[in-house]
Amino acid sequence: MTAPFQTRQHWFYLPLSILGVYSSFPTEGMAQDLISLEQSAEDEITLRWSGGFSLFSSSDLSTWNEVAGATSPFSVSTKAASSEFYQLLLTPAATSLDIPTGIYTAGTGQIPLAGTLSPTFSRTEGLSVRVGTQEAEIIRGEDGSVQFRFENLPLALGSNSLTVEVSNATGTVETLDFDVTFDPIVANNVVTDEQYAYAALGGEGIAIMDLQTRNYTVLAPPSPSDSVDDISLDGDVLFTMDATGSDFLSSINVADPLSPTLASGPVALTADVFSGVSAANGRVVVSGGTSLLTSRSYSPTGVLANDVASMDLGIGQPDVLIAPDGELAYVSTDFFGTFNGQTFGITTLDLTNSPLNIVSRTGLVGAGFSAGFQAPANFPIESAISGATLVVAHGGGLSILNAADGALQNTIPAAALGFSAVNVDIVDQIAFVIGLAPSGSSMLAQIDLTNPSTPPAIQTLSGVTSATGVDANDDFIVIAANANGLQVIERSSE
Repeated sequence: MTAPFQTRQHWFYLPLSILGVYSSFPTEGMAQDLISLEQSAEDEITLRWSGGFSLFSSSDLSTWNEVAGATSPFSVSTKAASSEFYQLLLTPAATSLDIPTGIYTAGTGQIPLAGTLSPTFSRTEGLSVRVGTQEAEIIRGEDGSVQFRFENLPLALGSNSLTVEVSNATGTVETLDFDVTFDPIVANNVVTDEQYAYAALGGEGIAIMDLQTRNYTVLAPPSPSDSVDDISLDGDVLFTMDATGSDFLSSINVADPLSPTLASGPVALTADVFSGVSAANGRVVVSGGTSLLTSRSYSPTGVLANDVASMDLGIGQPDVLIAPDGELAYVSTDFFGTFNGQTFGITTLDLTNSPLNIVSRTGLVGAGFSAGFQAPANFPIESAISGATLVVAHGGGLSILNAADGALQNTIPAAALGFSAVNVDIVDQIAFVIGLAPSGSSMLAQIDLTNPSTPPAIQTLSGVTSATGVDANDDFIVIAANANGLQVIERSSE
C-alpha cells in the first residue's frame, strides 16, 4: 500500500505499510524520520530516507527502473518538462550468506544454509523466508539483526541457481537470487545401525545421519586428533582412527546419537598409511598399515584399556575385521613372501592369547594395489562376516572363505562382477559389493551368498566415481562415495 505525494510534474509513492513498521518501537518520531519529503528550495523537492530502501522511477506507472546511484537525500527539480513517478521499495538484501559444504545423498546435497536480512525489512511482523516450499527458521538478535537458517536444504551437486523468497505481513514480497556451487563433504568410510549412519569425513570429523529424515550433524575430530579416517561401531560405542600422521584412536558413546560424548582417548597409535580399525565384544584392533598391528580391550562403555598387544604380519596390514565374538581378526595383509602363490591376502589372527597367534594365511588372486585405494585408510582388500561365512572384496573379485579357519571356498571373479571390487558388507546373506568399472563408474552388486553362482544384481551408482565404503541395514544401503559424499539407497527401491 502506498500514498502519493504530488509536486507539479512529480509523484512520490511512499510505502505507508513501511511507515507503520516501527509502531511497536518506543522511540518517538522514528517512522517520520524513516521517510520525509520537503520543499528544499523554491524549485526543488527533496526526499530523505533511511534503512534498506531503493529508489525507483517510472514515466508511465507500468515500467519501473531503479534510479542509478540514488542516495538519501535525493532532490529533483519541480520545473521538469515531463511527468515522473518515484517510489521507494524495500530491499531485503542478504548481507551475508553462509553456504558450507554438506552431505551428498542420492543426487542432492543436504546442507545447512544461513543468511542475514537487512534490518529495516526484517523488523516487520510476519516475516517469512522460503526456498520453494521449505521455510527457514527466523532468529532475531538483541541488536535488531535478523538471520534465517535452513537446517537441510536440498541442492544438486555442482552449480545451483537459488531463489530465496522473503515476505512479511505488509504483503511485501522480495526475492534474492544466488548462484551456489555445492561441494560435498568427502566421506571415506561408513558404518550403520538400524537408524543412523556414521561416516568418517577425514579432517571434517564424523557425520551422524538419521537415515529416515537424512538430517545430519557433524562432530569434529576429538582433539588433539585432527582427522577421522576409519570408524567401527560396536553397540553404542563408535571407534575412530586418525591415520594422517598424528595417529590416534578414540571411542565415542553414541547411545544418544544426537548428543555423542567422548568415552576414551584419543590415545596415540603406531599406525601408518593404509590402516583400518575394527571393534567387537570388548576388543578393538588397529591394523597398523606398514607399522605394527595393535590390539587392546575396552569396557562396555568404551573406555580403552592399556593391555596393548602388537604384531607385525608382513610388509603391511591395510585393514582388519574382528569376528562378532571378538576372538578372531581377519587382517588384510601384504605378506612377506607368498601364500598360495599370492603376495596379498588374509591373515586369520587369534586375539584370545598374548602374544597374538596366527591361525592361517590365505593368498587371494588379484588382490593388491587394484583400483579404488585411497590413502590413508581405504585399501581394496575389505572383509565382511555373517555366521560361518567370510567374504573379501578385492581387485580379483569377491572371495568367500570359511570364517573358522580362513580356508578359501570360492571366488566370484572380477570378470563376473564387471568391476574391480573395493568394499563389501553382508545383511541376511546378501553381500553388497561396491567397486570401480573400467569406465571409471562406481558400481554396486548384490550377491546371494546362499547361491553365489546366481548372477549378481548390478547397478551403476549415478554420479559417483570413487566409492570407497559401504554398509547396510534392513532398510538402507549407505555408500561412502569419497569426493561425492554419502549416497543412501532404500533397499525397497533397489
